[in-house]
Parts: sequence; structure tokens; C-alpha cells
Amino acid sequence: MFGACKRSLVNKTNYGQPDYALKRIVKHLSNHLEGYHECFLTKTSDGYELCRGYINGLLKTESGKRNIERLNEEIEMPDNSYQQLQHFITDSPWSSERVMRLVAQNTSDLYADQHDYRSRDVGYIIDESAHLKKGNYSAGVSRQYAGVVGKVDNCQVGVYASLVWQCHSTLVNCRLFLPESWTSNPERCERAGIPPDARAFKTKLELALDMVTADMGHWFSLVLPYPYVFVVFL
Repeated sequence: MFGACKRSLVNKTNYGQPDYALKRIVKHLSNHLEGYHECFLTKTSDGYELCRGYINGLLKTESGKRNIERLNEEIEMPDNSYQQLQHFITDSPWSSERVMRLVAQNTSDLYADQHDYRSRDVGYIIDESAHLKKGNYSAGVSRQYAGVVGKVDNCQVGVYASLVWQCHSTLVNCRLFLPESWTSNPERCERAGIPPDARAFKTKLELALDMVTADMGHWFSLVLPYPYVFVVFL
């Protein structure tokens, strides 16, 4: 979401400062998130403040120890914020796909606004990433290869797409990989809240092609106006 935070990109002279971009994000977070306010409006509620609190909590909470309890301790919200955050993440009907499409479009527009922009320098890169887990209840969790540790471990695996230009990159799409141990167990999928239409087994390559197809239908042709696309797993 933060790739399109400003109308000009971070100066290359600041790349040596590891927390430079993060400090800019925190400073301009509220102004940036306002552009996504409509994505969190539902028929019965406005989830914008919960979105802002959730992201603030992510930025303030130590990596590897992020959960709703920890986030709730870091943000200043009403006494019932824990239940509200839990509902916002698990049950609220706002569309994550809509958010990702807007992120992708904003990133595309930001790249195109740069004075040295050339569409041929833009890339669409797909890679997988694992997220280590201790329990067995998170959707898709299983003992499978985790690149982050270089071995088989208990983890979730996602397939991610990023839009890149020069040294800049923003995530613009994602898919959760469901092992066959999940797709063959409807009751387990139901308990984890996986929608029925998302329970079919797909390989990581098939998930990648799903993302390319979806993005070509929305904004892809605006930034990569070529009749072919190279898909590479890093």
C-alpha cells in the first residue's frame, strides 16, 4: 500500500538509511490512507479508523510478534477496540481485492508521473513467500517448504505480485496457497473461513496466472502495453 505514498519517489541518496522510508510512511500515513477511505465503507459501517489503527499497530509492533492483542496494546482506541479490530480483519465485508486494485492503479500512476519514466522499464514480478506459524488453525498452514528458513517447516505460503520500476517496488496482488491437505478437507476450510469458491487446489504457477489474468483485466495494459508477459518466480 505504501508504494504510492507520495507523488515523487524517495531520493536515491537516502537508500543507505534503512529506516528512512518507514519514517516517511509514519509521518504521512494519515494523509496517504485517506485516499483509500472509500474502500472501507460498507452498508452498515465505516471501517476507516479501524484500518488506520490496524496499520499503525503493524508499524509499531515488533516483527514476528504481531497479533491482534499486541496491536491493540500499541494503538490509542476505545476500550472495545480488540473486538472491533478482530471483526474488521475477519468478518467485515470490505473488499481486500478492491484495496489491492487501487494500490496497483495508484502505483502505476505514480511511476508514470516520474520525469524519467519509460513503460518498458516497468516489470511485473511474481514470487512466493512463507510465513512461519506455530499452530494448525491459520488458513493454509502446513508443513511445507519455507524459503525464509530454507527448509520444510510449519508455515503459510503466499504467491505475490509486485509492480517494479527501477529500484522501486510495490505489492499489487497476492494469493494464498492451499495444500491438498486443506482443499480435501471441507470442514477444515469452513472453520478457517475459506470461501467455498476458493477451496479448489491450485499450484503456485496456477495462482500466479490467476493474478496476471485478473490484473490484465483491470489495469495491467496501462503500464505494460505489450502483447506478452514474462512471468518469473524468483
